[in-house]
Amino acid sequence: MQSKMIIYEQPLNEYLRVCLRLEHLFACAKHYLNKQNEWDTRTAIATIIDVLNVFDRPDIKSKLTNAVHSHMAALSAMQQAPNIDNAKLQQLLQQLNSALNMLGKTEGKLGQTIRNHEFLAMIKQRLSVPGGTCNSVMPNYQLWLKQPFSEQQTILEDWLNSLTPLQRLTDLLLKLTRESAKPVLKIASNGFYQEMLAPQIAYQLIRVAVPKESNLYPEISVGRHCISIYFYQFNLNARSTQTTEEVSFELSCCKI
Repeated sequence: MQSKMIIYEQPLNEYLRVCLRLEHLFACAKHYLNKQNEWDTRTAIATIIDVLNVFDRPDIKSKLTNAVHSHMAALSAMQQAPNIDNAKLQQLLQQLNSALNMLGKTEGKLGQTIRNHEFLAMIKQRLSVPGGTCNSVMPNYQLWLKQPFSEQQTILEDWLNSLTPLQRLTDLLLKLTRESAKPVLKIASNGFYQEMLAPQIAYQLIRVAVPKESNLYPEISVGRHCISIYFYQFNLNARSTQTTEEVSFELSCCKI
């Protein structure tokens, strides 16, 4: 059923909001990395720089570190539970511990290794200006873009590979969060659904899966005590309106 659904996600804290942005940017960079076209190469570089911009936040390292600690504590508490795959559990704990060591050993901002690359820093600076990397402004960039694709790709791969440990951490945190809850079939009457949340549970992420063919998308609002979901009929040429139909969808309330 999931293959016929579009999943919409609403993060409930800042670190998960950042993780979702990074997941999107890493996927975008990898997509354009192997395209043998100047404009694709430009997009790949701009996306790598966007990743660095996300890591510019001074609190991001501490937020990721705290998230790793929380997941490790939750997983450790499960070790004595019945029907637990201890081999898989220990593997996850080892991965989290490795990530924790990586964050602890990182000096300065995350991604510092390629921040010091003068050519990339020059492009980063010019990207803040609309059209700032055009040929008349950066002839050195124009020259580099005319070099053999294999040479460009090697450099791009080196830059992206330097961020791989951070990508793995992002993917792991999102995986653990997403798999903490199974999707449950729900019905929204007149395009609206509301559910009370257990106040003692620290929910992290709300996931709403909607059939592709419905042409509907959700707007998710989460308060301290309940979740409210409004379903809107998409309209490209006019303002979207809330549907009055009954909507069948899947809901996952993920937690640590």
